[in-house]
Amino acid sequence: ATDEKAIADFFREHAVEGKADTEVVKVAIGWDASQFREKTKEMRSIRDQNEELEPSDPLHAEGLARMRVLKEELESIGRDQAALLKSSGTVVVIFRYAADMRACLRKRAVASLPSRLPGDANRPVVR
Repeated sequence: ATDEKAIADFFREHAVEGKADTEVVKVAIGWDASQFREKTKEMRSIRDQNEELEPSDPLHAEGLARMRVLKEELESIGRDQAALLKSSGTVVVIFRYAADMRACLRKRAVASLPSRLPGDANRPVVR
């Protein structure tokens, strides 16, 4: 998934059993770092190449056009739209209330998680 708004909407509606309006403060998507590095490296290369070209050179204009495309792809990250970069598959969802976060984790509990989450009062942690 590469659309923060769509992920936030999903968790708002489905995070807590019986609650369709869970407050989601922020969604952070982990991006494919290698793809990000490749694009920034290409931008530096084009910039260096364009510094050696005359502005009237057709290659200079092509370089500027490619830079605009790369910049748009990188700037798509964090907008409320699908990004043009690949996701790493990791997403962090920040809820307004810790109780909602704990309810969501319980709903999606994995065997490796402790049976008591931080903040659960008077229940021992069982590992």
